[in-house]
Amino acid sequence: MNKYSLHRYLQAKVLQQCALLPVHFSGTGEWQEYKKGLRSWLEENLPVIRNPHTGSGISTGIFMISDSVSLETADVQVDENLTVPVYIYRPSAPVPSPAVMICPGFATPANTGFYVSFAISLAEAGITAAVMEYGGTGLCADRPVCETNVNNIASAAHLLGMNEAGFRVSYNISVFEYLRKDPGIIKDKIGITGLCQGAIAAMYTIAAEDGFASFAPLCGVSTYEAEVTDYAGRQGGWTGISPFVFNVLKHGDFMHFLAAFAPKPMLALNNIIDIHWPLQGFGKTRKFVSHIYDLYGAGDECTFLLSHSPHSYEGENATALVDFFIRTLGVKYD
Repeated sequence: MNKYSLHRYLQAKVLQQCALLPVHFSGTGEWQEYKKGLRSWLEENLPVIRNPHTGSGISTGIFMISDSVSLETADVQVDENLTVPVYIYRPSAPVPSPAVMICPGFATPANTGFYVSFAISLAEAGITAAVMEYGGTGLCADRPVCETNVNNIASAAHLLGMNEAGFRVSYNISVFEYLRKDPGIIKDKIGITGLCQGAIAAMYTIAAEDGFASFAPLCGVSTYEAEVTDYAGRQGGWTGISPFVFNVLKHGDFMHFLAAFAPKPMLALNNIIDIHWPLQGFGKTRKFVSHIYDLYGAGDECTFLLSHSPHSYEGENATALVDFFIRTLGVKYD
């Protein structure tokens, strides 16, 4: 070990800290107690923004895409003077539908082609799909270079004791509450998925909010431990500080937050060729999350898969996820 390397020094500290995190629980009662504390810490330290503005919003336009799908644009309020734009793809059936929230990954606007195609596929299957726009990207951009914009946001948030990930979660929860008020959506049949950093946002969202019916992170499951000690040491690590939550490893890693969804249906889908999400972290998380689901006797509701598809909602990834949400949200009409 190079004694002059601060990174190597911190990698060793991360390994030591992760070794202290719990990896086994004797029953659901013990897990629920741990989960309660984890959620309380998360809500306070992201922090999660919940206030009288949460879930309020207005429709800003409706456009027909085809005979079976329409696009509605909406502005959903998160806080005073803070609004998130949302693209809502709706099936044309005259009955309320389930819904899926789609959380974009880093530096990919909500109107990126594969989000649009995936959302339309869900709508054609009878599921409303809502795609959020996150800070620093697309309609929410302050400057042309997304990486710098998001890093500026994360840095300013840290000065205030906040995490950029917390804003993504707060956006998600506000959109979730907006959808729950929509008479065209079945409020207890809302799922959530996210790509890459969007999977991290979705992961923290389901840990902070119990109301989601199904959950499918895409190309975004490993561990912070593996990112710091493996990927960052070989390939340079994730872009910027926005995926990292201050002091999180004192309380949990990916597996603990993902397991918060037990015993409800979860599909964690990574791809084999993706260097951003080390396989050893994927395996460690699968082992722990499966353990928690088994405590509930719900092992069949928790699936971890690897695909050979692009880092996007395309190919077998899109097919598997549409099928998953059709099955878990109970689409009723042809």
